[in-house]
Amino acid sequence: QEQLAGLYNGLGENYRLSDRPNEAIASYEKALSYSLTDLDSLVPISNIADVYVRMDNLPKAFEKGYESLTMNNKLRRPSLYGWIYGILARAHLKEGNLDSAVYYGELGYRWGEDLGIMEDLRDNSASLAEAYAKKNDYKNALSFFQNYISYRDSMVNDKVKNRSLVLEHDYELEMKEDQISLLNEQQRLQRNFLYSSIIVIALALVAAFLLLRNVRQKQKANRL
Repeated sequence: QEQLAGLYNGLGENYRLSDRPNEAIASYEKALSYSLTDLDSLVPISNIADVYVRMDNLPKAFEKGYESLTMNNKLRRPSLYGWIYGILARAHLKEGNLDSAVYYGELGYRWGEDLGIMEDLRDNSASLAEAYAKKNDYKNALSFFQNYISYRDSMVNDKVKNRSLVLEHDYELEMKEDQISLLNEQQRLQRNFLYSSIIVIALALVAAFLLLRNVRQKQKANRL
């Protein structure tokens, strides 16, 4: 089950990065169905929140975003704070709640700085630049926009590299689909073997019961 949870989450990531939100959510939900612990569920839930933000489904985005934040406050996974705060910052930005967008964006940015996570720095810089611009704080807006450009360019240097990432995601998507199909087939074969074993054992018990009854009937006849 843990393997399938990881594979479905990875599959959802490929769908998310390929801008296929409905398939992404379906894969993340599948990952949740195989998750055995809160730790296994945390990442798919935060990923679902991110997809809902991209789809402008803000009620669902806030629901899943704050659910993942509450879970992480209990589990204390530092590497996820910048990601989760960034999701909430973008959701509040789309909602028009600029103060909350700045609040969560700055929290996410600080976690990105502390841990050196480039993606968190890039995404939270973009949210903060837009939020400060809408608040008419152009000094901070320009500063964070320049940071965003710097982090973005550090992560993707040219179109060739970006195309390479797309091809890599497509390949990983195909591989994960094959792995999931294989695991599902293995589970199906295991279930069939289990059912067959149960039927054989049941038949053996029935045969033993009938044999024992026949022996007792013969013994009774002999005594008579």
